[in-house]
Amino acid sequence: MSGTTIVAPTATETIVQQPGRDLLTLLSCHPFPINTERILVFTDRAQISDAEIAAINPALLPGSGAGDGLPGYRTEPGPAKWLEQPAGRWFLANYPAALAGLALIAALGVWMVVIRTRRRARADDD
Repeated sequence: MSGTTIVAPTATETIVQQPGRDLLTLLSCHPFPINTERILVFTDRAQISDAEIAAINPALLPGSGAGDGLPGYRTEPGPAKWLEQPAGRWFLANYPAALAGLALIAALGVWMVVIRTRRRARADDD
């Protein structure tokens, strides 16, 4: 970790690229639960060799086959084939049902507003 700082939510100028540094900035609301400020945590990317990765967990090495078949896990560069994974197929299969459900909820909301308006109009007439 390179450092931390607390800033106003509008202080976007504090998150900038720094030439010559491979810097990661994590942003979170602060203080909990008030969230009137933002805390920034800065860290430089650690360079780690394949030998060090193998000492920690050999399954993390590229080409180990450890993540083959997992949604979103890719062993070679290129576009993700998320639609070919079970999660992608589930999304496509259930998308029309989700839209129909949202349309039904919207229609019920409109219907309730119309009923309430008519009841108020009748009450005003009495």
